Amino acid sequence: MPGDDDLIEAAKSTAVDYYDLLGITFENSSESDIRRAYRRTALKYHPDKNADKPDIVEKFHLLQIANDILSSPEYKAIYDNARRAKQEREDRHQAFEGRRRQMKEDLENRENASLKRKHQEEEEGDKLQREIQRLAADGKRRRLERQDQLNRERLEEEERLDRERNGYTSTQTQPAPSQGGTAVADIDRSVKVVWSKENEGASIDKERLKTIFTTFGKIQDVAILSDKKKRLGESKSKSLVGSALIIYDSVVGAHAAVSDFKKRQSEPDFSILDSVYWASNKEPDFLPRPSTPVSASSPTEPKPTPRPMHEIPGMGSPVTPLKQAGSLRKVPSFASFRSAKNSPVAPSVSSPSLEELTMIRLKNAEKRRLEEQIRKQEAEDEV
Repeated sequence: MPGDDDLIEAAKSTAVDYYDLLGITFENSSESDIRRAYRRTALKYHPDKNADKPDIVEKFHLLQIANDILSSPEYKAIYDNARRAKQEREDRHQAFEGRRRQMKEDLENRENASLKRKHQEEEEGDKLQREIQRLAADGKRRRLERQDQLNRERLEEEERLDRERNGYTSTQTQPAPSQGGTAVADIDRSVKVVWSKENEGASIDKERLKTIFTTFGKIQDVAILSDKKKRLGESKSKSLVGSALIIYDSVVGAHAAVSDFKKRQSEPDFSILDSVYWASNKEPDFLPRPSTPVSASSPTEPKPTPRPMHEIPGMGSPVTPLKQAGSLRKVPSFASFRSAKNSPVAPSVSSPSLEELTMIRLKNAEKRRLEEQIRKQEAEDEV
């Protein structure tokens, strides 16, 4: 049997849990429970029954010490206090470990966030550096291109001045003649259309106007203007009136639209329109006008002799009649066209092309011829 000193030391020691060794819990440990538990475990671990297990002797000895300590109220109180202090230390250590683990996790999270932010800043810095390099390269390329362009322009200017000093003009540097009347100002190729917005006029839109007036020539653009209230014709009351600007590619189309509108106003598409006139409210100055207007009161006045083709400015020399069969066929001379290009009095940018002026002159001549023919027919009917 261990002495008192040994039992005191064993009671203070918490290396072995005596309650667990006897198979009972600390909360339900009465004296009778301790005795029954000791008898049960002592029979189970008695050395006589476990001769083949050398470690059973040590365990049986611990069972005796556990019974001696837990059976004595004094020793049991010492052991319970020591056991309770150990449990509190373990609880504090566990709580401390939990806080330390949380702090460790927070520290790791902050470190990871800092590394991620640093990585993003590095990527943004690299991206900014690449963009700066790209802009620098692009600026250098633009400067080189601009310098090359300035050098080419300087060389071309020097070459032009050199040609002018030597009295030579290259055909490659001459401006090409105007094609299609685009050299004429927009206002001189534009006509204004007015119609009533009532009845059929309410359905007129940009596409329909383009379809109607394409018959006179190719249209560059159609612009619908704001509707206004005004009087049309001999009407005494104001009505809603629509208007539009029609810009032709050629002044010939604009001239045809203004001059032929009255003749075609009986047609269904033109009957819903009120008027068509020049957008500038006057005929362009460069359009030819008859030198001697025909008087309606003298239908028998002789027809004016048309001017020969070679007398029309820019039309060149007269046509030579065909020779006998087998000989060469003479064609009109176009020397005047070539000379007109280099002439100091060539048409300006705001003037129509020669082809357009010729077409307008021929159209006006045909119009005067038809008018004269109608007057002669009326005079014969009256006789």
